[in-house]
Parts: sequence; C-alpha cells; structure tokens
Amino acid sequence: MQDLEDAVAAASAAKAQAATVQPFTDLNPLFERVSAEQYGLHAGIFTKSLKVSFDAIRRLLVGGVIINGTSTWRTDQLAYGGIKASGIGREGPKFAIRGITDERRVVFNL
Repeated sequence: MQDLEDAVAAASAAKAQAATVQPFTDLNPLFERVSAEQYGLHAGIFTKSLKVSFDAIRRLLVGGVIINGTSTWRTDQLAYGGIKASGIGREGPKFAIRGITDERRVVFNL
C-alpha cells in the first residue's frame, strides 16, 4: 500500500497529468483508490488476464476503461467523458446533436 501512496504523491506533485508504472500483486487497493478519487475520466490497464480486465471494468468508477491501452485512447464514434468531477458530461456525435437541438413537447387536443 505504501507503493501506491508514493505513486499518488508523485503524480500529485507533478501538477500535471502524470502516470506511474509499478507492478502490483494485489489490485484491490489500486481499484479502491482510483474509484475513491474525485475525478473519473478514463483509466487504462495493461494485463493478459481476462479476469483482471473484467474486475477493472466492474470496479473502476470512471467514464471509460481501456484494456491494454492508455486512458487517452478515443474514437469519435463513441461517447467520451468522465464521471464525478471530470468535465461537464459526454462528448461524441449523439451528445453533439443533442447539444444543438431544442427539444419541445407538442400536444394536440382534438
């Protein structure tokens, strides 16, 4: 757990986006720590294990989980965005169209 605390302290001291690469034998504290953060944009995890992949998908409270890729991966066809204090919502075609559309209700009483 101290390695995790050191990694978080190092990333916070950078005052910018940062990543630390460290091996872990128990991912539970890592998943708990990431999910407890106030931000939750995306997370990337590198693993050969499907079990670890699905554990990450289920347990990481973030807007997207990228398996075997960095957390900055995106494609314009898919929604992109975070949860918690990360940004103001989602981006992508569906959300762009909704953002420029005024929804109205029309009722005919005949």
